[in-house]
Amino acid sequence: MAILGPDWGAWEVVEHDIRMAREFASFRRRHTRRREDCVVPDGYAKMANAACSGPDHNPFTATSYDTADLCVVVDQALT
Repeated sequence: MAILGPDWGAWEVVEHDIRMAREFASFRRRHTRRREDCVVPDGYAKMANAACSGPDHNPFTATSYDTADLCVVVDQALT
C-alpha cells in the first residue's frame, strides 16, 4: 500500500494510513524527501513512538535521511 508518510502528509493522515494498512495486513511503502521540506518534523521518531513503523514499513527512495532519521528507521525495521 502506498502511503504519504510524514514527509508528505499531515500526522493524522500518516497515522490513519498506517493503521488501515495494518488492518488489511498490507505492506506499506512511502517516498521520502529532504528533511527541511517535511510536513511532519521528526516524523520518523513520532512514527516509532506511536508504534507506526516496523518491519512492515518500507521507506522507498530513502536518500535524504539525516543520521537521526536513519537510526530510527533502521532500529524500527529490526524490531
